[in-house]
Amino acid sequence: MMNEHVMVGVYIALAGLLTLAAHAALRRLGVKRGLPASAWLVIVAGCWAGYLVSSSERADTWEKVRRSVIGLAPTYAEELRRLGHARIGLDTPPDDPTYLSIIDVEKTWLEINPTVADIYTYRVIDGQWALIVDSETDYDHDGIYRGEREGRTAIGEVVGPVDGLVMAPFEGRAVFDEVIYQDRWGTWVSAYAPIYDENDRIEAAVGIDYPADEWAKQLAMARALPLLGSLMLLVIFISFTATLSLRGLALRRSREQQGWLETARAAAESANRAKSDFLANMSHEIRTPMTAILGFTEVAMESVTDPAVRGHLETVHRNGQHLIELINDILDLSKIESGALHVEQAPVNLPLLVADVCELLRIRAEHKGVALELEIEDSSPVWITSDGKRVRQILTNLVGNAIKFTERGSVSVTVSGISRQQVEVQIRDSGIGIAPDRLQAIFNPFEQADASTTRRFGGTGLGLTISRRLARLLGGDVEVESQLGVGSVFRITFDAPEVQAPAPEEASVDGRIDLHGSLVLYADDGVDNQRLIRHHLEKAGAIVEVVDDGQAAIERFRQLQREGRAIDLILTDMQMPRLDGLGLTRQLRAEGCQTPIVALTASAMRSDADACLRAGCDGYLSKPITRDHLLSACSRWIWMERRRAA
Repeated sequence: MMNEHVMVGVYIALAGLLTLAAHAALRRLGVKRGLPASAWLVIVAGCWAGYLVSSSERADTWEKVRRSVIGLAPTYAEELRRLGHARIGLDTPPDDPTYLSIIDVEKTWLEINPTVADIYTYRVIDGQWALIVDSETDYDHDGIYRGEREGRTAIGEVVGPVDGLVMAPFEGRAVFDEVIYQDRWGTWVSAYAPIYDENDRIEAAVGIDYPADEWAKQLAMARALPLLGSLMLLVIFISFTATLSLRGLALRRSREQQGWLETARAAAESANRAKSDFLANMSHEIRTPMTAILGFTEVAMESVTDPAVRGHLETVHRNGQHLIELINDILDLSKIESGALHVEQAPVNLPLLVADVCELLRIRAEHKGVALELEIEDSSPVWITSDGKRVRQILTNLVGNAIKFTERGSVSVTVSGISRQQVEVQIRDSGIGIAPDRLQAIFNPFEQADASTTRRFGGTGLGLTISRRLARLLGGDVEVESQLGVGSVFRITFDAPEVQAPAPEEASVDGRIDLHGSLVLYADDGVDNQRLIRHHLEKAGAIVEVVDDGQAAIERFRQLQREGRAIDLILTDMQMPRLDGLGLTRQLRAEGCQTPIVALTASAMRSDADACLRAGCDGYLSKPITRDHLLSACSRWIWMERRRAA
């Protein structure tokens, strides 16, 4: 099997590295005990359980494959012996009756057993693998044998040097090669068996190829699901343990240093910087593997037709997205507290934005049997100047909360203008309500109406905190009125100067992005991300040169220039051994390289994005990167490069 010891190492390394990183970060911040013993126990237990589940599921999958594959090869070998396969030599003419009869029999076997992709016989001649009888194979099942893929192979055609288990039949063994391999025709696993002549001597071997796409997906699922579960367990324990420890540390320092305000301020700033560094590092370490998890899940969903398997993949993808949203909430709160979050000002169609939010959440409301109503009053402006992304974030949080805490009745959203410069959005629900003494506490981080609310409805307690602070950054506020058992009313106000509708943009042609003929140089030390990004780019038609670090990228760039091959785009990860993405960009720009360079960064901090641009990058993409976002960005930069070159 694929290196069980390697899988054990992956799970143990994942648990060890993340827990040690969190432990070390907390120690640097002054938390003496680090992670509690219970967190270590749950983390190690979760990783070990994930490995056991993964190993068991992969073993079961391979056992099913082996049983269905290994039995046919000896049966076919015995029938080929009876048909006189030993009489076919390299000089046998193509119209030989025995040769033609064997071809007809192989074609009949393929028709009887459609799960078999190809049946062929071979001998080893001068260390080379030479085919003897490889009949037409109707791969696309259209009844016509044509082209290189389906046409008959000539007797004695050399496939290549002998390797792997191809020689096993000549030692008298029927074997199943469990290594999944790919060629220009597909993905396969194979079985081999010896063919004996009339004197019971081995004279050739029969090989049977089976399509392995579904098996490969099942194996990927067997690895991805336990790994994702373990990863989510790690993140939840580390994030909340770290947060609680940091809050406790801040309170203790505040009590101990009441009389030393300047010292306390310096200590608080130091803790805040350390917290930002901790969050940035944890964000990077989580976003990088999540790129591979979400990306390969999307790739698998493209070709899976089995509803059950597709449902499993959608579950993986949905939970992965939830994990990213959790990290984004924590980062948003950190940015707001440090003053690093800035709002933009651009034209926004307010009625359309509010309607989009309600439409997005309507399915959730209908599932609970709650009516979701929207009213836009005549006083409400249409086009305003604001930060549409942040307005959408506030509305999604508050309307989603109203639906979550309403078990029957309705949720209504009303939009109105309260002046020429401000608007109000009122969200009224018939939910459980909030006690009067908790109306202001619910806007504190990690707070909810009471402890039972968290157990009953879930949530982190960050949504209202972020929403109020964003509204204040937009020049308004979030206020609430509520009665227990009756419902709540949230009022959101924000600055919204009315503007003229912007000129309509030219309609774009919706279609598949084609990067045919484009040459992309891609530097990344992560094997999983290499495979994912390369898959998306090559499927869109690009030619991709992949290297493992910045120094190798520079050497490959120079070599391609000497060969006269023009590179259309350079993609580079930021954190790599030998030479990182920033060093790669600076050196290429110093050598006069004008090719677009786009950074792939797992950090969500604005400072890291600015560092990419200062180093000479033309743009950057934040992980996890979706296929559509990746291809759209690459297409835009390649088009700009070709326009510049022309």
